[in-house]
Amino acid sequence: MRISLPWGLSWKAIGRAIICVCLAYIMIRPVGFNSILIPVIGVLAITSGLLAWSVRGRFSKTVLLVLALTLITGLYGTVIGIGNPGLFNGMLVWIIAPIIYGLLVLAGDERLVQLILRVSVYVTIVVSAGIILYVAGAVGFTPQLIPHFVQQQVGAGFDSDAGGTTNITFYGLSTLVAAAPLWLTAAILPHSPLLPHKALSVIAAVFAAGATLLAGRAAITILLISVPLVTWIIWRIVTRRERRSLWRAWAPLVAAVAAVAAVVLLDLAGNTSIQRSIDRVITVFSGQGQSLDDRIRSIEAVKLLGAWTNSPIFGHGLGATIPGYSRNHERPWNFELQYHLILFQTGLIGALLMVAALGIAVYGLTRVIRRRPDLLPVLLVTASGAAALLIANSINPYLQAPGNMWPVYLALMAINVGLVRKYEQTHSDVEVVGSHEQSD
Repeated sequence: MRISLPWGLSWKAIGRAIICVCLAYIMIRPVGFNSILIPVIGVLAITSGLLAWSVRGRFSKTVLLVLALTLITGLYGTVIGIGNPGLFNGMLVWIIAPIIYGLLVLAGDERLVQLILRVSVYVTIVVSAGIILYVAGAVGFTPQLIPHFVQQQVGAGFDSDAGGTTNITFYGLSTLVAAAPLWLTAAILPHSPLLPHKALSVIAAVFAAGATLLAGRAAITILLISVPLVTWIIWRIVTRRERRSLWRAWAPLVAAVAAVAAVVLLDLAGNTSIQRSIDRVITVFSGQGQSLDDRIRSIEAVKLLGAWTNSPIFGHGLGATIPGYSRNHERPWNFELQYHLILFQTGLIGALLMVAALGIAVYGLTRVIRRRPDLLPVLLVTASGAAALLIANSINPYLQAPGNMWPVYLALMAINVGLVRKYEQTHSDVEVVGSHEQSD
């Protein structure tokens, strides 16, 4: 017997609302306060599981294969790593978190994609505005408008070197790694019904760009510029036969002018974040003038690759450590260079599994672009957020925290929705597991 709900609500609508509330908290505080974060992620898992069960089989085999390969990598690393000191931490990242977010992917439909993007745009604006106001108060440009209690809750901290480069800590800053490029991409691409209003995308992009530049994170600054540009080029190639509106033709130029204006204003204010970002890019190619962090990562790369060569095929298992070397004495299995770490812990077997998963995901993306051109803006926007996070993860361990994983799985959700919906509309040869669907 079905229980009717008041105000025309459905159980699916309630489930989606709970998921969005949980994700909003995770985006604001993706790390820290585990006494709250863990129950929130637990509620997200349960709700996503129930919602996934309710749709009964509207899942693409392409996306299921990506999720399966991720779990197989985690299970393989677990078997190899039995007895390693950091095994549970590795299982959290490679098994528990993928199961939770995999359920979220399978619970998704167009409405849930739309709602998550709306939550993301508002959270991006709030977090970015908080960072800007906090930095303005910390440098004395304005009174400190962020109460001390709120600063503690969001992990706000501030430092400044002699050259004037701000360097802050803020729990939500890691959310901007994906959200800033995501919303800048949304601002310069055509609108879609699944995306928030264009004005909100532009506001989020402007606030996120400003917060990113003030935060003094070189890697995020580089991704903020490069990922939307590459995504826009891909969009131009895919839609090369379509007629361009005035906005489509000039939006990238408007964004470029706004970026230059922001850089000039920051330079006039004495902030050297942009110059530091440029210098860091130069050091990647020249190897000269590396910062202390860069030199530490260079040593870490050598250590991880050296340890990998001791077991290049099978790896050392999740949670493995390097005898005589660590970056954190309390958690010696943690390292910044995550892709070096995958090779060290799971060997060529695990690395090839993950390369296969990435390749299948890209293949699924191209299939949806061909079959559902109406979803192109959403696909490229979510893919830009996922790409930015995956790139940034190469030098900073963002994906070691389950709270930072949502952009990758949001892109998979969009791909799954596109593949399944094509089947329902045209009964084409899209691979789908099952066919039963319950209505709201």
